[in-house]
Amino acid sequence: DPNGRAILQLAVISEQRQASDKEIRELRSTLETNAADSEAFTRLLNVYASIGETNKSRDIVEKGLKTFTNEP
Repeated sequence: DPNGRAILQLAVISEQRQASDKEIRELRSTLETNAADSEAFTRLLNVYASIGETNKSRDIVEKGLKTFTNEP
């Protein structure tokens, strides 16, 4: 049934998006606590890219550049 398949696909996409939103909240919280957590910065950028939210990643890149410019 094509309609049933479409509904199932939408449910899967919704579930994936909810998981991404949760991860985004957790990573942002981590960065509020430790702005120099490069792993959290990288993961947050990857999550935004995976869900097509590249516009939100610009702010993260700017913060990362400010934070990590003087890193060895």
